[in-house]
Amino acid sequence: MGLIEPADWTATWLAAEDEVARADRRAGLHWIWGDTSRDQRPRYFRLKFSLRTPSSDGVFYVGTGITEQLRSVRVDGTSVDLTAPKQYAATRPAMQELALGPMSPGEHVLAIEMAPTDDRMSGSISSSAAAMAPFVRIHAIDGSVVRLTGASGWTTNLEAEPGWFGFDYDDASWMPARPSSENAGEPWPAKPAALLRKEFRVEKPIRSARLYATALGFLEARLNGQRVGDAVLTPEVSDFRKRLLYRTYDVTPLINDGSNVLGVIVGDGWYAGPITPGGRYPWGAPPSRILAQLELTYDDGLRETINTDCDWRTSDSAIRRSEIYNGEVYDGRYEQAGWDTIDFDDTRWAYAEAADRPTCELAAQCSPPIRATQTLKATQLTNPAPGVYVFDFGQNFAGWCRLRTKGPVGARVELRFAELLTATGEVDQSNLRGAEALDVFILAGHTNGETFEPKFTYHGFRYVQIVGLPTLPTLNSVEGIVVHSDLAVTGRLFTDNALIQQIWRNAVWTQRSNLMGVFTDCPQRDERLPWLADPSVFYDAAAFNMDVAAFTRRQLDDVRTDQSPNGNLPALSPGAIPRFNTLVEGAPGWADASITFVWSNWRRYGDNDIIRENWSAMTRFLQYLEQANPDYIWRSQFNMGDWLAVDATKDNVPTTPYDLVATANWASATERMGRMATAIGRIDDADNLQRLHAHIRSAFIAAFVGPDGIIGNGSQTSYVLALQYGLVPEGLRAIAAERLADNIRVRGTLMTTGIFGTAHILDVLVDAGYSDLAYDLLLRTDYPSWGYMIAKGATTIWERWNGDQGNLAMNSYNHPALGSVCGFLFRRVAGVHALEPGFKKIAVRPVLNPRVRRGGADYDSVVGRISTAWWQHSDLTLHLDVTIPANTEAVVSVPARPSAIVREGGRLVDRRTDMRIERRLDHEIEISIGSGTYHFRVSD
Repeated sequence: MGLIEPADWTATWLAAEDEVARADRRAGLHWIWGDTSRDQRPRYFRLKFSLRTPSSDGVFYVGTGITEQLRSVRVDGTSVDLTAPKQYAATRPAMQELALGPMSPGEHVLAIEMAPTDDRMSGSISSSAAAMAPFVRIHAIDGSVVRLTGASGWTTNLEAEPGWFGFDYDDASWMPARPSSENAGEPWPAKPAALLRKEFRVEKPIRSARLYATALGFLEARLNGQRVGDAVLTPEVSDFRKRLLYRTYDVTPLINDGSNVLGVIVGDGWYAGPITPGGRYPWGAPPSRILAQLELTYDDGLRETINTDCDWRTSDSAIRRSEIYNGEVYDGRYEQAGWDTIDFDDTRWAYAEAADRPTCELAAQCSPPIRATQTLKATQLTNPAPGVYVFDFGQNFAGWCRLRTKGPVGARVELRFAELLTATGEVDQSNLRGAEALDVFILAGHTNGETFEPKFTYHGFRYVQIVGLPTLPTLNSVEGIVVHSDLAVTGRLFTDNALIQQIWRNAVWTQRSNLMGVFTDCPQRDERLPWLADPSVFYDAAAFNMDVAAFTRRQLDDVRTDQSPNGNLPALSPGAIPRFNTLVEGAPGWADASITFVWSNWRRYGDNDIIRENWSAMTRFLQYLEQANPDYIWRSQFNMGDWLAVDATKDNVPTTPYDLVATANWASATERMGRMATAIGRIDDADNLQRLHAHIRSAFIAAFVGPDGIIGNGSQTSYVLALQYGLVPEGLRAIAAERLADNIRVRGTLMTTGIFGTAHILDVLVDAGYSDLAYDLLLRTDYPSWGYMIAKGATTIWERWNGDQGNLAMNSYNHPALGSVCGFLFRRVAGVHALEPGFKKIAVRPVLNPRVRRGGADYDSVVGRISTAWWQHSDLTLHLDVTIPANTEAVVSVPARPSAIVREGGRLVDRRTDMRIERRLDHEIEISIGSGTYHFRVSD
């Protein structure tokens, strides 16, 4: 039986932290500043304190706000080396962790200099007040511990005279530091992952055993020495303030008669690790926590529950650090062999302590988990510098590496991950911003060798650079482990055109890399965020490649959770920082993406329930838009326009009017909502939405469509969105399409569109009769084009058309948005399209071009496999094979002139009774067919 109600959970939340971390946390971080909320000058802090006994060592943590940086730290007048901030870092910097040496009894002084810095993320989350949090832990030789916090009597000043950091300096004129109004949370540094275990006995035969488990952090469950399940990076990201996912595991085969032991490893995960634009613990307070409930059902019908409680034992693991952006540090010297088996002696382990129960809802995860799905072999091994080895996997992907090596105890091996190489052949991490992307393996010194594979991090990379190897590596020393949400593959495209085939492959690999519980924007830099526009424009492609039905429903749960009380919808979800979420919510193309998700899911899978589940949220959003824009032109406070358009001189400079992009998206969302209202029987709502759409369309035409067919500022995206969404008067459509085609040609047959224009430009051209021009763009290999990326060695889709140049902070080489063309490949090249939701009625309508001789696809739709295969012969004959699943029907548009002869299975179609010719058009003949496999042949 599942855990349906909160009362079904009888287990206790346990803290995954050691005694030192617990004592630090209880002492608290106190954020302090001066008497002004924001200073443009440096601010100085001092703390005098005394020690009664000498110390052996200590640690000095300094946390900073988002708009401040640590300029200097001195202990008793001696400067301490600081870690320089990373260029372009978008994440709140981690607390500086500074080691303290031995200190003598008596008086001491700590001195800190803070300075303002430019707001990260282009100032998007600037705080109303500055803040700094100092924390000192000193270990006395008598075993006592001294802790000093921001509440320990610091003084501060905006002026600093020579020697201000010395003990003898007179700071009587300095003011006491005050609590800052900016509470920057509790970004404690990364700590070792925790081991927890509990022994129990089974004295009679069992019928079933179910483990229910979740964590604030990542977890891996172990039972009698064996891993439970094959899910990784679990629980997946959600808004942990409101909703936490748990998984259910059938562990019946792992239960032994007699003695058993249940163990878990808990790492930082999405809860504790830094998430842009916040720092560590962006969702809530420490500690990381674990909740597990093992339910045993015996053959006699009785049940027993093994819960996490304070009888569990805990210890640090060999995983000394595990963060998503920064990587994992594993020190084999801390291994505790057999810790998850019954023979292990845990009497030296501490008892676990109960932790506060989170206020969020616990929800069962109903979508496929993240798994390791493939193992890649390196294709090349180079040695660009002494002791430096670079492995090239020949493919950009998301996951990690498995390393096999042998060496002495304490040998330190470092693995750095990157998508690029420098001119000297070493890895280039310059586009990763603040992400360290570093795994460290410290050897235990096993005589038979050792294998390292991280548990609680992942990277986006093609290359891994390894230093510190004790022995010379071979290509087989390292394997690439591909990791993503394990969605069923549903689409396979094939053509004889190598460029088109590679575009599709690149899109599939990009999709794999960005399915991490939710759709993400990239897998490599300090972002990896669930921005909603990227999957919105990519959704058509994604749903051909894989079964995204349950995956979409799971992310929409988060979107509804993140909806504002006024009805506005988020631009990314789940999002960790409320201030940032509020700033970007309602962004056109991003906020309305949730309507696109529902629409596309309904059209692809025919599931009316997903409309009903999200109807209230979508309706409230459209009501919010109408109230905020009574003239029916969407003028959003935050607008990113046609993001990353070719003509953009800067990311925030529009190439297509922002309000045009916004209003076109609003019109599309409203029209789709009206059709979905009809589908679920909300006829009054459908009528109201039709009227709203008419208002928006009229306003759009009045504001942006000229009588000469010029739309907006004449940009390509202006024409594309207006034509795609039916916002051009019928009498001007041909003129507007011609202007679009002329714009493309006059520029040298190239696109200038960003992510929204690119998603539709090829379809718009084909619909307007410019299929040759659409193929010109598709097959182009000069900049900007998909072929340009491939010519530059891309194995995934780039974020920018000019990804090989420009702003390093915005150059991801594994980004889904521009891969939206993959939907065109299935619908127009292969010719597979749904005429009715769920493919109850199918369209087969390939768009051919002499430069592509063969094409087709297999698509495992919700009603069964749909297959197409066509090939053009030199004698101008055409073969088209089609398979239509049972209980469906299709309209096949055979490319042919009206006078062409069409045969199926060698028989003339116009003499068949089991199919009929619906229309003979200038360039195609429409034929209605039922389920089955057909072989059409067209000749003059």
